[in-house]
Parts: sequence; structure tokens; C-alpha cells
Amino acid sequence: MASAENTIGPDHHSALVNIIIWIFFILSGLGVVSKVLTKFARPRRKIHPGNLQLDDILLTLALLLAAGQTVAVSQQVSAGLGKHQDTLKPASISKYEKTEYVAEILYIAVLCTTKSAAFLFALILQPTPTRSMLLKIIFGITIVWTIISIFGIAFQCDLPHPWEVVHGKCFNQNAFWIFVEVVNVSIDIMLAVLLISIVWILQTSNTKYILTLVFAARALILIPVIFKLVYGFRLGPDRDTSRWDITYKYANVAITTSVVMNTSILITCLPFMKPVMEYLQPGWSSSNVRRGLGYNSVGPTGGTHTSSNLFPLGTKSNPLSSKTDSSKSPSNLATSSADRSITQAPHVDRESPVV
Repeated sequence: MASAENTIGPDHHSALVNIIIWIFFILSGLGVVSKVLTKFARPRRKIHPGNLQLDDILLTLALLLAAGQTVAVSQQVSAGLGKHQDTLKPASISKYEKTEYVAEILYIAVLCTTKSAAFLFALILQPTPTRSMLLKIIFGITIVWTIISIFGIAFQCDLPHPWEVVHGKCFNQNAFWIFVEVVNVSIDIMLAVLLISIVWILQTSNTKYILTLVFAARALILIPVIFKLVYGFRLGPDRDTSRWDITYKYANVAITTSVVMNTSILITCLPFMKPVMEYLQPGWSSSNVRRGLGYNSVGPTGGTHTSSNLFPLGTKSNPLSSKTDSSKSPSNLATSSADRSITQAPHVDRESPVV
């Protein structure tokens, strides 16, 4: 017979929290693994840590931080999350507070890391100088937001025990998390708009619309964020009253937090996938974009080549871009075509420059 600890019922949400947070973590893990292995599943590409690009490292780091956050919430569950507060011992409440403290800090760290990978992807798409400047400004806002959020969590309650959210004296949690999540969603929406504006120059309408849908997916983060804030609001009015039951009511907040975090990882992995790279071909040199992301590309002779470093594509600092792919630009294609026409034309005697 199953114990009350492992059952889901009106008074026990612990098992439900554990099930949902681990399902979403596994999904995000599959997304990161698929993204990384897509690069290694290429000819002459060995699975070696040295072959990882910066975007791989950022998303792998995000996944590791998400694993830590998920473990922390799981420990929070074992301490009493999802159970009524009046049934818990003081030691369990103390463990609950400390694990929540760690989980919230790791949550912000995951969001910052995934956003950094997304900004990197946007810069790889060779935005105009204006868009590039806007991306850097928004990235700066992201760093400031991350610092403020982590410091806010770190000092949310009076010292020397800033993690005591159950019985400690803390600042307005609802106002703080509204700020955190509103800025979080705003950054994702601004990034989505910039990505869409970059690919909107594509001439093929189908490609344009498919990429728009892929990049607009970042706005989906708004849905779980709204639910998280609504559940958080339901906690606020009961504080310092007999109805204060944070360990039980916080279960929904923990679930929606996990959904936001892992969805952020998944939607960041999506544009890096090979099928999406194929849709970039009409607007940019496919080999340029694929090389910038660390993928192999097929050269003029049919061979494959890779780049071990991540360069902003189209810059002079990328020797492969200037030597190999310059021949693929529209102007050079036109020149090459003209050269072939001259070569194949009937011979005409004329004065030629000395070579």
C-alpha cells in the first residue's frame, strides 16, 4: 500500500511537484543533448570537449544549473513542500527555507545563462550595426537584472538568516517577483523581436514565416510566468494570519517556476537545431551560419570542413569566412558567372594586360 508521502491528494501535493519538475528537466536535458550531438553527428567531427563551442558551453552550464535547481526543489519537497505547514516539524521548515533559497538563486542563474546563449545566436546572424548595438544594450540590461535579482533573493529577509521566509521578516515578495518576471519576459520579447527583424530580410516568404515562428516562441515564456505570479499573489494576503500555509500553497509556484526555467532552455536550443539552420540558407551563406555555430559544412569540392572557434560571421577576424565563403556572396557569384562566360566565349584577339 502506498504511503501518504507518495500519494497525490487534496492535502498532499509533494509527489505531484516531484513528478512535474523532473519531467520538465528531462525535456530540457533532451533539448540540450540533441543540440550538442547534432554538431558531433557530422563527418570528421569527434566527440571531444575541445570541440564544444561557446553556445554549447553556455547551454550545458544552464542545464547543470537547472539540475541543481531541480534537486534543490526535490529536497524542498522532502522537507515539506506540498504539505500543510502545521504538520511539519521546525527542523523540516528550516530545511524547506534553505532549499528554497538555493533554488531561487539557481533559477535566476539559469535564465541569465540561457539568455546569454540566445544573444550569442543573434550576433551570429550578422545583424546590422544598429541591431547589434541594441542586442548589446539588452544584454547589458540582462546582466544588471541578474545581479539585482540575485542580490534581492540573497537579502530578501533580515540577517543573519535571509532564507527564513516562513517566520522571518522579509520585504514585499510579490512586488519583488513582479519586477523579476516582468523584466524576464520583456527581455525575451525584445530578443524575439530583434531576431525576427534580422530574418525578415529573407526573400522567401515560407522561410521568413517559419523562422518568425521559431523566434517568436520565446514569447511563450509569458504563459507560465503569468501563472507563477498569480499563484504567488495568493500567498501574500495570508502572511501573518492563521491562514498562512506557505509550504502547502507554494507547490504551484514551484511547479510554474520549473516550467519557466526549462521552457527557457528549450526555446533557446530550438534555433540551434540543424533543421532551422537549413532555413537560413536563402538569406545567408548556409556554410557561414553553420560554421559559426560549430557545424560542418560542405565545401566546393564536396569535402567537409569545420571551424574550431566561434566568430561573429562576416567579420575579417574569421579567416575561413573570408577565404572559403567569400565566393558564395551574391556579388562574387555574379563575378564568377561573368568570368565563366568570358572563358567559354570564342577567342577574340585583343590586347591583354601582362600578368
